[in-house]
Amino acid sequence: MNTVSINPGRLFKDSLGNVSPIYGSLLLLNSPDIIFVLLINFLPYPINSILSIIYYLILPPLILGATIIYIYRYLNQNHISVADAFEYAASKYLRLLFGLILLVIILIPAFILLIIPAFILLIIPGIYLSIRLGFISCAIVIEDCSVIEVIKLSWELTAGRWWSIFWASLAVSLALVIPVFLISFLVIANLGVETGSVLSPVVSGTFSYLVSPVLGVYYVLLYTGLQRSNRAH
Repeated sequence: MNTVSINPGRLFKDSLGNVSPIYGSLLLLNSPDIIFVLLINFLPYPINSILSIIYYLILPPLILGATIIYIYRYLNQNHISVADAFEYAASKYLRLLFGLILLVIILIPAFILLIIPAFILLIIPGIYLSIRLGFISCAIVIEDCSVIEVIKLSWELTAGRWWSIFWASLAVSLALVIPVFLISFLVIANLGVETGSVLSPVVSGTFSYLVSPVLGVYYVLLYTGLQRSNRAH
C-alpha cells in the first residue's frame, strides 16, 4: 500500500495559478447557489424549507458535475462552454445525485453530534469513509463509470493516502471556514443579533461563492494528482 505525501500549500498555489482564466466562467456555473442563498433568507417559513429541499435535490449535483468537467477539460486544453458542461452533467444526474446522497448519509453522525453528543464515536468512521469515497463525483464525471465502479475507483485511489488527503482537505476547508466565521461574527457584532443574523448568511454565502472556483480547481487537481500517482505505481 503506497503512502503519498500531498503538499496542500503547493496544491493551493497551483489552484490559484490555474483558476484565473476560468474564474468568471466558474462563477457563472455556481451562480444558482448564490442566487438561492440571497433569496432563501428573505422567504417565510415553510416556503423556504420546501424550496431548500427541492433545490438541494436538483441543482447541486448538476452544478458539481458541470464544475468538475469544465475544470478538467480546461486543465487538459480541451475547453467546453458552460452550457455544454451543464448538458454533460445532466446526462449523469442520477449518478451524481447518488454520490452526494451517499456522502450526506456518511456525514449524518457529525450533524447528529450537534444535538446528541453520544454520537461522537461515529464521527471517526464517518470522516474516514468521506475521505475514501470523496472522489466519487470526480470519477462519475471524468471516468464515466457505473455507481459500483466509482465506489471501487475512489476506494482504490485513496488507499494508503488517507492522512495526506485528510490534511489537504482540512487545510483548504479551514481556509474557507475561518473567514466565514469571522465575517459572520463581525456582521453580527456591528449590526446586532437581529439584523446580523439575517445578513450574516448572505455575506458569508457571498464570500463562499467568490472562493468556490478556487476550491473547485483544488479538488480536481487533487484528484488528477492522485490519478497520476496511482498509475505510476
